Amino acid sequence: MQRLILGDKDISNSLKIDGKYVNVPFNQPFSASILLVAGGGGGGQSYEFRTDDSDLQVDSAGGGGAGGMVYGDMVLEFKQSFDIQVGAGGVQGIYGDNQSSNSGSRSIIEGSGSFEVIANGGGFGKSGNTGTDEDGGDGGSGGGAARESATNGTPGVATSGSFTGGSIIAIDNFQAYGFDGSAPTNCTGQQQRSANAGGGGAGGAGSSTVCNAVSGIGRTWPVNSLNYAIGGGNNTGVSDGFGFGGNPGSYLDNNVPVPPVTSITPALDGSDGTVIIAYDSAADGGPKATGGTITQVGGTTYHTFVEGLGVQQFFVYKTI
Repeated sequence: MQRLILGDKDISNSLKIDGKYVNVPFNQPFSASILLVAGGGGGGQSYEFRTDDSDLQVDSAGGGGAGGMVYGDMVLEFKQSFDIQVGAGGVQGIYGDNQSSNSGSRSIIEGSGSFEVIANGGGFGKSGNTGTDEDGGDGGSGGGAARESATNGTPGVATSGSFTGGSIIAIDNFQAYGFDGSAPTNCTGQQQRSANAGGGGAGGAGSSTVCNAVSGIGRTWPVNSLNYAIGGGNNTGVSDGFGFGGNPGSYLDNNVPVPPVTSITPALDGSDGTVIIAYDSAADGGPKATGGTITQVGGTTYHTFVEGLGVQQFFVYKTI
């Protein structure tokens, strides 16, 4: 922008009234990068036991699907405001007939002119011993299916998210990311034992191999180079990032004459999502908007929104 200098003062954002220069708002639209990650789905619980004749039986489970991940760029202007909701992670499942974990909930940004961006919550991972339904849940990324006896369920399908630019806001490069969950597989050399199934992630589908649930990989947001939305399976746990699917619970051979439910590790909840808005800091080094937790790194301002605060607002009060 061309600057207007009077003496040693920059008056580009000033107006002369009654012989005096006063500061006035100056509407200079600026570009911002937007990230939405929804809550991850909860992991299912599997179990392993021996029957009266010591015949090994396993009902496996699925990992939760990661929350949908949506990001892109948009143009912001003076006095624009947006309502933001951040999705919660789904609760883990327990063993039992028709028991399953919960899907994560969606993250949303809404503004004027019909502007709306939605990241869908991750699909639930199905628990073992679920009667006639062993299917993983559909969601941002799909949840892993369960297996009872010799029957596999159908993995959850990815329905990652959506975005609508509306009539007055410019958007660019928006993409929604999510992949399907997987079905269990038989472990090598163990006829009636099956592996848990991995939930899908923002960067790849879940899988099941070598007696292990393999997480669908996450995706890196180019703005801050951090990884989000890993599927439930063999990931290190939901405390490591936003939008992770919950790991499925592991199983244990009890070596007892009746089949009680026992597990080495319980299934895990999915992790909460997040919404982040990032832009170049103002000319004075400060933020240009309010809302969320504000941090500044290397000339970039980040507004980070987390779950549990209801509808939150992002408001642009400065544009230079």
